[in-house]
Amino acid sequence: MIYDGEILYANLTENGYDEEWIMTELKRRKLAVNDISYAVMGTKGNLYIELLRMQ
Repeated sequence: MIYDGEILYANLTENGYDEEWIMTELKRRKLAVNDISYAVMGTKGNLYIELLRMQ
């Protein structure tokens, strides 16, 4: 859904989600899109997020 700080819109819509949904999920976690290395939906519907490493 997110890769290297960029929203993958095709992946969102393919899985039945939209930008509003992902932004709400990130806000709940106090994260921004550019904080994220990747975010994917797990098989049980959980959102898994890997943060970018600070250099």
